[in-house]
Order: sequence, then structure tokens, then C-alpha cells
Amino acid sequence: ATVLADRTGTFSASNVSSLMEQYFSTFIPLSKEKNQEKLVKTMGLLAFMHITDMKESSSIHDLTEGMGLAYEDFISSINILEKNELIEIRYECVKVPDQNVASFFIYLAFVKTGHLSLKALLHKFGKRHMNKIHHCIVSVHNSYGHEAVVSKLQPQIRSFYYSCADEDLKADLADKFWYY
Repeated sequence: ATVLADRTGTFSASNVSSLMEQYFSTFIPLSKEKNQEKLVKTMGLLAFMHITDMKESSSIHDLTEGMGLAYEDFISSINILEKNELIEIRYECVKVPDQNVASFFIYLAFVKTGHLSLKALLHKFGKRHMNKIHHCIVSVHNSYGHEAVVSKLQPQIRSFYYSCADEDLKADLADKFWYY
């Protein structure tokens, strides 16, 4: 509320990117974080998975390696995020506690910085997690503006679609992302 009260000028509820960036910079000044890319990738992957069971190390290795992030960097970034109270860890499960926070993490990782690739996510996890991917992207699309999201993600979705040999996966992708 303080961040919003301090803002002057117009505010669009359909694009909250600058508001969220200003708000989260009070927790983690990403521009000063030396491992910014690793931290942003971790934020995006945690938001995508919603709940990450740390006991399933083979699944986590599969996730992190598939998205170009070393397991050790993922764990280190989780510690930073927990220290700044942006994630919760309970019973060895890591969770992004808030839908708005998760949407921002997805936006930051896949759209704003491009540190994570939607095409790579679709390639690695599309068959098993298409509904989850769709939900994440729709949430970001609704919060961060059509133009910003479409301009970054449409080329990746189309590229994946045209390179995909699995007709069932292509049909599911076309069904979920027809507006892209």
C-alpha cells in the first residue's frame, strides 16, 4: 500500500509490472544481487512448480538442469529467498505463499528478463504439465499486460509448436494457447 500511495500519475490495473518491481526491490535489490540470473531462475521455477518437495532430489535435478540452472545454485537461491521471506519452507517443501508473488516471479523470469525460456519449459515439461504452464502464463498475461507478455512469449510458443513432432502435444498447446 505504501508503494502505491507514493506513486504519482496514472496506474493501470492491467499492467502492474512497475508497481511490483518497486515493491519487490525493497526485499531483494536484484540489480545489486551478484547472482541475479540464478535467483530469478529459481524464483520462476518455484512459482511454476507451486510446491517443491525437496526430498525429491531427482525431480529437482531434472527441473533445474532442464532449465539451465545448477542444483547447488537453486538451493543457494532458495536460502536467499527464504531469508527475505519471499518463500516458505515447511516439512522440506518449498512454496511461494501468494498468487501475486508467484505471478510476479513468473513474469520476471520468463517475460521481463527472459532468464527462463517458455520454449524450453514446454519442451521439457509440456506433456506432463501443460495445464500448470497454461495457468502460469494466463495469470501473468492478466496482470502484466497483453503487449508485454505476447511480444516475449508468442515467438517461443510458435517456435515450439512448429518444431514439436508430438501431434497430441501440439493439439494441447493449440487448445491452451490459441490466442498466441
